[in-house]
Amino acid sequence: MSSIGQSIVAGLKSGFIYFLIASIVNVLIIYIFIGEIAFAYGILITSSKASLLFTVLIIRQVFDIFLLGIIFGIVYSILLAKYFDILPRNTLNGKIKFLVIAYWLVFFVIITADELGIAGMYSMIFYFVSYVVANFLLALLFGNLLKKYNSRYLNQSA
Repeated sequence: MSSIGQSIVAGLKSGFIYFLIASIVNVLIIYIFIGEIAFAYGILITSSKASLLFTVLIIRQVFDIFLLGIIFGIVYSILLAKYFDILPRNTLNGKIKFLVIAYWLVFFVIITADELGIAGMYSMIFYFVSYVVANFLLALLFGNLLKKYNSRYLNQSA
């Protein structure tokens, strides 16, 4: 089993790389769908309020992804190192996929749907679908990063 120190370093590496890639992808999604988002909020796309909305959405999204990447990178690495046998699934790949699918489901589907509400999801359906699909792929990337940096320290084979 690996030490807590090695797990934290592995979690920071995987979380930070995930943060960089996910931030770029999510900023591009917001940039592409800013018209749909502004329309849903009742803001004219040519107004300065749309620019302010774009800035606020980007800052919030990047900050949230930074916190999620760093915190869950460390937490998942420690879980894999110290509680490997307790986690569901039999292999390292299965355990990591279970963790990142749970992460994606809670933070990018359930919480986002709750924040938008039914009317918000209906008025921003293309944004919501793109956001959920892109972040699913990013969650799988996060899982691959976790596997890459944690497999060095784990005695279990994938």
